[in-house]
Amino acid sequence: MRSLLWLFLDILLRRRGPQDLPASPTLAGAVVLACFVTTAVYSAYANPEGRWFVRTAADLLATGLFLAGLLLAAGRMPRFLQSFTAMNGTSLMLTIPALGLLAIAQTGWAPLQLPLTLAFYMLIVASLFVTEHILRETLECPRLLSIPLTIANLLLSLAVAQWFDQSTAAA
Repeated sequence: MRSLLWLFLDILLRRRGPQDLPASPTLAGAVVLACFVTTAVYSAYANPEGRWFVRTAADLLATGLFLAGLLLAAGRMPRFLQSFTAMNGTSLMLTIPALGLLAIAQTGWAPLQLPLTLAFYMLIVASLFVTEHILRETLECPRLLSIPLTIANLLLSLAVAQWFDQSTAAA
C-alpha cells in the first residue's frame, strides 16, 4: 500500500507515468471508489444543497468516457486501466488537501482567505499539470497536443458542474 502511494506521488511529481501502474481492475476499482468518495465528500461540504452525489458520478463518468475516446482514437485502448487509475489516484491525492483547505476556509477567518485561495489555485494548477503528464505519457503525443486535450478535459468537467448547478438552481 505504501509503495502504491509513493507511485501516485511520483506520478503527481511527473517522475513516473501511468505505465508504471499495474493494469489491475481491482486496483482501478478501489482507486476510483476512493476518488469518488473523497470528491463526493468535498462536493457535499462545498455545496450542501446541490446534487453532489450525481454530479460527482457524472464527472467521473465523463472523464472516463473522454479518456476512453482518446485512447480508442489513438489505438491505445489497452492503456485505459492504468491511465484511469493514474488520473483518479492523483486526483485523490489532490482532493485530500483540498478538503483540509475547505474546512479551514469554512471558518471564515478573514486573514486566511487570500492564502487559502492561492492554495486552492495551486491545487488546480497541479491537477492540470498532472493530467497533461498522464495524457502525454498515455497517448505518447507531444505537449502541443496534450495541453489542448488537458484543457478540453477541464472544460468537460466544468460543463458537467455547470449543468448540475443550473439544474439544481432551477429545482
